[in-house]
Amino acid sequence: MLRITIAEELETLVQQMGFLPFFACSIPRFSVEEPTPSCCWFVEGRDGPWEWRMEAARRGTVAYGKLFSKKAGLVSRE
Repeated sequence: MLRITIAEELETLVQQMGFLPFFACSIPRFSVEEPTPSCCWFVEGRDGPWEWRMEAARRGTVAYGKLFSKKAGLVSRE
């Protein structure tokens, strides 16, 4: 699986998968959380997945919302 360290990698993974929950779920390796290093999460002064999701949504390649039983996720525009 692709490792996510920047917004463009997040977009690529969502486009490859079609849709992706934001946080880990009952399906192994099927989330934004799992391929993203812990050093990227909520670190002051550094953008991480929370910011990347909005960058990708602004570009129009993916949509972000409460998609999975009212849990956060991303879906490809395709």
